[in-house]
Amino acid sequence: MAAASGHYDAFIVGAGLSGLAAGLRMAHFGRRVLICEAHAVPGGLSSWFKRQGRDFDVSLHAFTNYAPPGSESRALGVLLRQLRLRRDDLDLVEQKRSRIAFPGCNLCFSNDPNLIAAEVERYFPGEIDGFLRLRRFLREYSETSLDITGFQSSREVLAQFLREPLLQDMLACPVMYYGNAGEGDMELAQFALIWKAIYESGFAMPRRGMRPVVELLVQRLQAAGGEIRLRTRVECLLAENGRIRAARLESGEEIAAAQFYSSAGKVETMRLCSDQPRDTLAAAEGKISVVEVIAILDCPPHAAGCEDTILFFNRAPRFRFCRPESEVGTESGVVCVPSNYSHEPPLDDRVVRFSALANYARWRELQTSAGASAAERTRYFDAKKKAAADIFAAVGEFGLAVAKHATWFEVFTPLTIERYTGHVQGALYGTAQKQRRGLTPYVNLFLLGADQGFLGIVGAMLSGITIANLYGLQPR
Repeated sequence: MAAASGHYDAFIVGAGLSGLAAGLRMAHFGRRVLICEAHAVPGGLSSWFKRQGRDFDVSLHAFTNYAPPGSESRALGVLLRQLRLRRDDLDLVEQKRSRIAFPGCNLCFSNDPNLIAAEVERYFPGEIDGFLRLRRFLREYSETSLDITGFQSSREVLAQFLREPLLQDMLACPVMYYGNAGEGDMELAQFALIWKAIYESGFAMPRRGMRPVVELLVQRLQAAGGEIRLRTRVECLLAENGRIRAARLESGEEIAAAQFYSSAGKVETMRLCSDQPRDTLAAAEGKISVVEVIAILDCPPHAAGCEDTILFFNRAPRFRFCRPESEVGTESGVVCVPSNYSHEPPLDDRVVRFSALANYARWRELQTSAGASAAERTRYFDAKKKAAADIFAAVGEFGLAVAKHATWFEVFTPLTIERYTGHVQGALYGTAQKQRRGLTPYVNLFLLGADQGFLGIVGAMLSGITIANLYGLQPR
């Protein structure tokens, strides 16, 4: 048995936003922290890559939970205080206007919650009283409680307040796309969390993307005495007598710590533990993944019909949130235009982002392993091109002429997500079985991030802060 090197108060698997926030929070209070990240850059799903001589954010559509200056009691204000950040450190610009587009009906919304209410009253006048009661119910709902257990149906709650199925579907569409880990229905606490992030708070984006934000968190972590190792994969967590004794890295090095934290996901973390079978929690594997397309146009986005900051579209008679039968589903999806945030001066950028639901198994059939054959690689790349073409055709029905104006595009599949995050089946939001208190069968191992239950950019950081406060900052 290799001797464990060093001894830390906290060892954290993964340098995504939740891991960085937890590490920074504990380092501020003198805890000796080490974060190990398998990849070359930190940030997880909020990292970046370089193409065409420029940085592209991996998955940034919106920095949800936006709150204006003076709203310190809201989620963003709490995050800033807990991480000792200034609002200017994030350099946020607000959305202009986003839209939910269904056949024959549109609802617009912005960072002013009165706009969505006015839209409902305009297009569904008989439903406005029910909508206002629904909004009041969700405002009073304690979605951040750590004691929520079981499954309460958000679809049933929508139906209690709203009679019109079309309105139920339209309001559910953005919420599910930005936070539903399950198919069809959505657990009410998760629904309320994302509803407030979208309809009560709103969207913003860091002016220069997520890279400066992530790099700032790393700098602050290191300045506070925390350590981070990139290109350092955790091979397993060594379990003994209901505790984690050490983390063993791919290099063979073993690192001991008093506590261990993981943002890898509930299923993925359990499979790292040395006394667990490789197929543990198979029934809990996440099932929702996406194809993401990033395109550069030959004209300003508005000239190609891309007028909204974010467009949530649905082409079918009803909105269904589930894995498609083919590689990518184009019944519904999301379009994000970064230049349509309120940049001053206006942002001269021709990037448009697209997301649509995907079928992991179909993509895996195309490419069975990282060492795929030439034929498999060809089939895989051809399928990526077809997925982009199908998405471009789908949004064309809503007046977006991107098929005509796209000069370059990059496609990410569930296999990409699985490769760079470790999430089984490329599950974007992890398992549907959240663990609010971050507990595991091991007394000194805790979950961070999506599978703790707080989602989105702000939610991920609040997850790290919450779990660090609960366990890492208790008296020693």
